[in-house]
Amino acid sequence: QQYWVSVRLRLPDNFYSWDPVKPIELRYKTGVGTAANNHVTIRMKDTAGVDRPLSNGGGLANTAFTTANVTGPEAGGTWAQKGYFTVYIKLATDNTGNAAVGFLNLNFETTTP
Repeated sequence: QQYWVSVRLRLPDNFYSWDPVKPIELRYKTGVGTAANNHVTIRMKDTAGVDRPLSNGGGLANTAFTTANVTGPEAGGTWAQKGYFTVYIKLATDNTGNAAVGFLNLNFETTTP
């Protein structure tokens, strides 16, 4: 089984840039420690609707809650102030595993209002 969860978010009026070190933090846990049985994957589209390549965001599996530091949006793409972007998270399992997400932090810098 696999389920995609998506959320559409708006960048703030004073968005400047993504955090250069930890732009995305995804807390996850799976029932089995191998991605073949269960895993979590994150994808993202920028404000122009274009897929952004992400690093360390696919095939995540660990039996303890773990925070993945996912990079990619800080390296490029279209990130317009007041623009909308979309985040997709896939929870995938077979009949021996399970997958859960604890939180998603999106870290960015803003200009002075």
